[in-house]
Amino acid sequence: ESLHRMIELLNKTQLPTEMPDFSKEAILAKMKRDKKRTNQILRFVFPRKIGHAEAIPVDENQLMLAFE
Repeated sequence: ESLHRMIELLNKTQLPTEMPDFSKEAILAKMKRDKKRTNQILRFVFPRKIGHAEAIPVDENQLMLAFE
């Protein structure tokens, strides 16, 4: 239910709901400059439900594997 609502809201505001084609090296370089990065640790923000999100540390090696 929450997932469908979030997608609906993103579509209404013309925000992306799918990943475009990208170079994994380029996206990693941009992530290393992201404001959520602290002490060399990358963080992803995951929406848990509408109005609540959680920043989760992500291992760079695991991230690169996920891109494959």
